[in-house]
Amino acid sequence: FIETKSINEWKSPVLFDAIRAVVWLSQHSQYKDSKDEKKIKKQFKDFFSILKKMIRLGADVKTLDSYGNSCLMCVVNTVEYYCIDCENKKIAKNLKKIFKLLIKSGANIHYSNKERRSIVEKCEDRPIAKCFM
Repeated sequence: FIETKSINEWKSPVLFDAIRAVVWLSQHSQYKDSKDEKKIKKQFKDFFSILKKMIRLGADVKTLDSYGNSCLMCVVNTVEYYCIDCENKKIAKNLKKIFKLLIKSGANIHYSNKERRSIVEKCEDRPIAKCFM
């Protein structure tokens, strides 16, 4: 599903919303207060389960947003937008889990188009590449 109306020209599949939520929650280890870390760690597990269920029920990991970004690029863009520390071992482990699910479900790490490089090309010298290579 992708919305048909928007307040701007960018339209994003619902799957991308779930991906962004799981990526955001992947950084639970950044929280120093153990209560918050436990809460966010549980939310990560819950949201990851929802993402898996969406894919199992037919959400297409090959779908693109209105700018031609793939679901894997959605992960990369979210990491970059929120400055998530991919060199943190706990965060990297969670990001690997997300990438593994998407790739195993059919997402192509080599997908590119005339306006978008593949995540392999875009991230070859960045710490996030270790999460999907």
